Amino acid sequence: MNSFFRIAKKNGRCPAVSLRQACLLEALRTDRGSSVLNLNDKNVLIFRKSKERRDKWESQVLEQYAGKVIDVFEAPKQQCRVVLGLSPYDFEELVEIQPQAGSCYVLSASEPFNEEMEIDFKRLANWLDHYGLPQYHVHVSGHIIPLQLKSLLKEMDAAKVFPIHTENAELFGRFMRDYPRNRGTYRKHTDNTTRTSNT
Repeated sequence: MNSFFRIAKKNGRCPAVSLRQACLLEALRTDRGSSVLNLNDKNVLIFRKSKERRDKWESQVLEQYAGKVIDVFEAPKQQCRVVLGLSPYDFEELVEIQPQAGSCYVLSASEPFNEEMEIDFKRLANWLDHYGLPQYHVHVSGHIIPLQLKSLLKEMDAAKVFPIHTENAELFGRFMRDYPRNRGTYRKHTDNTTRTSNT
């Protein structure tokens, strides 16, 4: 989100985030250590999808930021000054928006790696093709290279390391056996996670 905001600002445009993104940004803003996009910034807009019923949290966001909300009727008038954040599930909104010639779509997501994702990707491509929107795939994976992870962990010098998002915790334990606080031991717990130990 911060990257898109910087890009929009550099090009004299305003990012228009979804209601869900606005709600998440509002929640993250309470963390003093985070530097997330500020919804109070005069250049940030909130895009409201066309739907009749809204959840309570959606109504709260709309009420709190009433002066910053645009919808499918307002967005087409501002196409030259807005970077609109749409997920593939929001593409029906393009029917009303009717993207101008020269518009494009930046996909910031992982490559499809299963059949369901392939189907969703094909649907996305069909929408983009229909409206003549070229796609630019720009994504940085959240997965780190093992050697970079080891270097980072050594620099952090944590007393204990708990691998959470891994398919092979035992391999991680063996890979980290020379971790400064670890004497090469690890034990497997019943929840299938491996915890490095400094015993």
